[in-house]
Amino acid sequence: MGNDEHNAGETGKSRRNAETRFAFGSGLSGERPSAVAATEAAQRALAELMIEGGGVPTAASVVGGLTGADSGQRVVRDQGEKPSIEAAVVFVSPHHMNSMGEVMEAVAKVLSPKAMIGVGVEAVIGGFLELESVPGVSVLAMHLPGVEARTFSSEDLPMVLGVDEEADAAEDIARVAGPMGFSEGHLFTVIFADPFTVPIAGVLPTVTRASKGLGVVVGGIVSGSMRAGGNVLAEGTKVRHQGLVGLTLRRKPGVPWANMKGLKVECVVSQGCAPVGRDLIVTGVGPGLGHGEGMGDSTASEDDRGEGESEPKTPAHAGSAIITGLGGRPALEVIREVIESLPEQKRALLSRGLLIGRVVNEYKERFGAGDYLVRAVVKVAPEGGAVMTDGLFKVGQTVRLHLRDAETADADLSMLMDTQALHGRPLGGLLITCNGRGTRLFKAPSHDAVMIQRAFFESVPGEEKAKTGSALGGSTAAVFSSVVSAGKGAEQAPATTGGRGLRRGFPLAGCFAAGEIGPVNDSSDRESSGVHLHGHTACAVLFREEE
Repeated sequence: MGNDEHNAGETGKSRRNAETRFAFGSGLSGERPSAVAATEAAQRALAELMIEGGGVPTAASVVGGLTGADSGQRVVRDQGEKPSIEAAVVFVSPHHMNSMGEVMEAVAKVLSPKAMIGVGVEAVIGGFLELESVPGVSVLAMHLPGVEARTFSSEDLPMVLGVDEEADAAEDIARVAGPMGFSEGHLFTVIFADPFTVPIAGVLPTVTRASKGLGVVVGGIVSGSMRAGGNVLAEGTKVRHQGLVGLTLRRKPGVPWANMKGLKVECVVSQGCAPVGRDLIVTGVGPGLGHGEGMGDSTASEDDRGEGESEPKTPAHAGSAIITGLGGRPALEVIREVIESLPEQKRALLSRGLLIGRVVNEYKERFGAGDYLVRAVVKVAPEGGAVMTDGLFKVGQTVRLHLRDAETADADLSMLMDTQALHGRPLGGLLITCNGRGTRLFKAPSHDAVMIQRAFFESVPGEEKAKTGSALGGSTAAVFSSVVSAGKGAEQAPATTGGRGLRRGFPLAGCFAAGEIGPVNDSSDRESSGVHLHGHTACAVLFREEE
């Protein structure tokens, strides 16, 4: 066989392989006019996706900053040839929010995605970088043969959703499950909501019931604006300033995986805090802060009061943000005892606030750090001995106090990612982290993005690590320093497969949110963990081929 015939055969084989495997690409752009930044980010995402899928970038994609010079054995695609893009997610910083329509149109022109959503957020994430307080557009593109992608918005959902699972009518569950794609073959759903117009506490219990036993559900509260009507959310190229948008991936009904492994979606949620003291049982909930400092008078009706009681009585089965009793004693009294028993170093962490976590799965024999849904203690009533939280608690639940600091948050995410490293490098990832993390919590910038990427650095040959001037296996700060020194600034660094020193990163995009939606700890026990609204967490979704 001649060289030309051999090359043609290899080219055809490479093309078939590229078209019959999953591939992801992420792209990031910085301070540019909005449409230019969006085009650049989309081109970079497409270039990385084509490399990940077995090809090298087209000439148009090279403009985005990737050369594909390290892909000598891979097929060069023609200028107009590109893989199908089943889904794309776009994140823009506040600097580009006024031009959200232009951004979405620019991304659509480059990628031609079958389904696409976008949101404005406080900071965007791409590759190894978290771009805080600077302009940025980040794009995650997905080539997913055999997978159906669909979008939805609040316009597709019922107006009223039950706050408690017992209040959800069967028809409400069906009306949520349909638009969100919760049915057989469901793999993944991401939801982004405006905090001023979406009663997220009412939405998530219904979402939990509708998605029970199915795929991963994550999301976030958009953080682009602190005023009502200021946020932007896009479904395709349609931009809105309220409600929610979402994207669902599900296996196409009746369509095999084209002789390839299926898509596996895993979620890691790092709450970044550690339990202290002992487990406690909630023995009282209700409006015990009626006369507490700064709380004002109770507004409950006389009909809610028990006979001879001066305070309204909350039924034992009802959830309440106020905890009045722990272990049969006033809640505040018990909490003070736990705090006083802590070493001085632990007590110093109270300056960041006191947290209380409730066990999600009471059927476990033992409870570890990842078994609690953590909420903040926001107010206390010394006279009544009650505490107010930003969550809901019921009588009989097991709870435990928690504390958070940068060291604990670093160790928690590191431990979770060490476990993920055992499963190998992901095909792609989505990171939704709290806007209270980043440089507000950690000394080094881009902490969470680098920590997640670092978990898979072990596949990088030692001689390639040395090219950056220092090993990449050290602290997060050292890793970040190596990453930036290896590239040509923030806009080149996210080109994880094409930039010097970054070839073994994986396609990762995301954002800073004002609240993170996901399970507790990980997605391995979705039957019991449900879908929750978190705070101060890092929620990472990892896409892999099934083993």
